[in-house]
Amino acid sequence: MRRRPDVIAAERTLAASNARIGVAVSEFYPKISLGGLLGTATTAAGGLFTGNATQANGALGLRWRLFDFGRVDAEIKAAKGRNTEALAAYRLTVLGASQDVEDAFSILVQQEARAATLAQGETSLTRARSASFAAYKAGVASLIEVIDADRRLLETRDGAIQARAAASRGAVASFRALGGGWDPVPVTNEAMFSIRSLRKCFED
Repeated sequence: MRRRPDVIAAERTLAASNARIGVAVSEFYPKISLGGLLGTATTAAGGLFTGNATQANGALGLRWRLFDFGRVDAEIKAAKGRNTEALAAYRLTVLGASQDVEDAFSILVQQEARAATLAQGETSLTRARSASFAAYKAGVASLIEVIDADRRLLETRDGAIQARAAASRGAVASFRALGGGWDPVPVTNEAMFSIRSLRKCFED
């Protein structure tokens, strides 16, 4: 789930807010800056690049908010407050992502199980329809029974198609909920056991 753009954004926001606490704390300490300037100054064109024309200046600066510690402390508290908000937002984002994954997997497992059940029902109803039609041809069943068998078979077949379509949508939703952008890897026996265990948990 860490591939999801919303989780990545929330994580980076949290990291930035945590870094700003360090920046605020650093205001308690003095800051020293060193600057320099190197140039040339001459009135004669021939002496532009001579040693006498070269000038260098340096500057040393010191900044310390020694008499402003109260404001610095308030800035630190504000940074920590924003960090707490970012942490709460990150947790909420992860919980939402987990819910998306759980919902997508649940739909996928349920619809696959429903499609399998309807496929078995379609096989049974196909045999029942053939038996009804044979009985009708033999004159021991009415045409109504054949039509009713056709109706039940078509309804089951339509339900199986819809279940397979819903399972496909669940697979797409699962891929999207997990962030996408990853390549499939060969399914090992251990991975297959984990998938079956996961499905069993959802079915239970």
